[in-house]
Amino acid sequence: MHKKSKHLVNKRRFETLNLAYEIDKLMNHWKCKKLVVEDLQFKSKLEGKARNRLCKNSWDRCLFENKLKMLSKLHGYEVIEINPCYTSQIGNILHGSEKCPDIIAASIEIARRGFKKY
Repeated sequence: MHKKSKHLVNKRRFETLNLAYEIDKLMNHWKCKKLVVEDLQFKSKLEGKARNRLCKNSWDRCLFENKLKMLSKLHGYEVIEINPCYTSQIGNILHGSEKCPDIIAASIEIARRGFKKY
């Protein structure tokens, strides 16, 4: 592995872990008991090597999920995984407007599904 590519891989891993720690810090600060995330398990191969790499490997999804689950057990909150199907579309229908899609609408739908799950 070249020195520059090794540096970029290490930088990406550091940023991914740092993001998990920041989420954990916010969870502890606001005394949240549940964190709702989309269950992004890819059952089959996607079309093409580039798309497969982009969706699965490029942002270290497993590293991020494992770190969040480890921190949740350590600090006493629960990570709830919900079905990600149509969260953007349903969120925009329920919480957005017809003229301009709302970028927060999907997160509202994810929170609603996590609340309804329990």
